[in-house]
Amino acid sequence: MATVLLEGQWVYRVDDKGRFPLPPKIRNEFGKPWILAFDPVSNAVTLFPLKVWQEKVSKAKNSEQLRLEWYPFQYNLDAQGRLTIPRKLRELGDIGQTITVISVGDRLMLRGRN
Repeated sequence: MATVLLEGQWVYRVDDKGRFPLPPKIRNEFGKPWILAFDPVSNAVTLFPLKVWQEKVSKAKNSEQLRLEWYPFQYNLDAQGRLTIPRKLRELGDIGQTITVISVGDRLMLRGRN
């Protein structure tokens, strides 16, 4: 059965260390770990539950090329339910101090609101 995240959009502040809280409804359902990656097609930082990312990699024609193009990072939530967006992904996704987190089926898309 395919993973489907709850529908919604949430606006969050990103702190100086690149952290933001994962929406509680999503956090409670899909806990950990998460993969943050840069989607070169949508030009956005994308957040995958680990299982969804593993399925994407297994279906890729060239998993090494996928990893080279998407810059994936694996993270667990910290004690406050936050994830850290690595500097490389913040730069690629043009993410500043405020983001919109958008549910897109089986993943979350992070859009900068600069």
